[in-house]
Amino acid sequence: MASAEDRPVVELSKKGRNYLKNKEFSKAEEVFLEALELDPNNSYILVGLGDLKRLTHRYEDSLGHYEQVLEHDPENIFALRGAGDCCRGDRNPARSIDYWTRYLEHNEKDHQVMVRIGDAYKRLNLNEVAEGYYQKALKLKPRDRFALFGVGELYYKIHRYEEALGYFDDLLEIEPRHIHVLTMAGNTCRRLRQYDRAVNYYDRALEHDESNVFALYGMGDCVRGRGDFQEAIDWWLKLLDKDSKNQAVLSRIADSYERLGNLSLAKDYFNRSLELGYDQHSTIGLSKILKSEGDFEGALELAEKACGHDAKDERAKENLEDLRATMEEDR
Repeated sequence: MASAEDRPVVELSKKGRNYLKNKEFSKAEEVFLEALELDPNNSYILVGLGDLKRLTHRYEDSLGHYEQVLEHDPENIFALRGAGDCCRGDRNPARSIDYWTRYLEHNEKDHQVMVRIGDAYKRLNLNEVAEGYYQKALKLKPRDRFALFGVGELYYKIHRYEEALGYFDDLLEIEPRHIHVLTMAGNTCRRLRQYDRAVNYYDRALEHDESNVFALYGMGDCVRGRGDFQEAIDWWLKLLDKDSKNQAVLSRIADSYERLGNLSLAKDYFNRSLELGYDQHSTIGLSKILKSEGDFEGALELAEKACGHDAKDERAKENLEDLRATMEEDR
């Protein structure tokens, strides 16, 4: 039971926490600082200030408050967890791991912190360690959506695509409208060249967000992979309505028109792409069209530019060699 002397600090602490819970940050800070004047080393108040400043993105000040607690109470789980979260917010994954692993020594079944450690190791490209923490979290809570996403994204990153899809599907059972996971699952299938399977995921994403650029791009790429260039163009044109300066899409539309034999539109879209800046595919594609039109000087200029940009590009080298051979024959 708090002594009469402690009651004002306790009451201020509760009041500050209520303000913090309701996101009334300025009022919370005012109350916490008033309490701190009464008891400068009070762990509850210092952690409250640390949480407040972390939530308002003042990470350096926040960490200072947590560290002040840990100086006299090195096993304080609230300060350890808060300090780890603070370092995560400040984009310092290595330091966050240090605090969180110390925290787990005293609270070993916190699956949420295990997932955060997994995320931090993944950012550091320590993938095996990250995987271990995700799997530990899933043993404690098999349907934890953050763990499912984390390990799915990890497997996608290291090209273990079928395993990634398994975790994405598990997450989609919990959150069927998770657009980011639907598009990532579609991208995974597309990398496996399983276009029909990918289209299913993109369709589901577009049901909930008809203008999602990742799903529109993926749909176009899938039908292009199946050889339907006109349908691919139709999907990509929808994307250009949302993002008119998407250079990759402009280049792909141009390439598809070229494959359909519509060189006029292909040329137009290659030029639109290059107006945005250099693009290797557009440069080579336009060079080939100019060659077919008999504009050898224009084609040569582009072909040499493509080779100069990437001397190891076999497609660029082949285009330049073929062009030079054709020009020699015409002399």
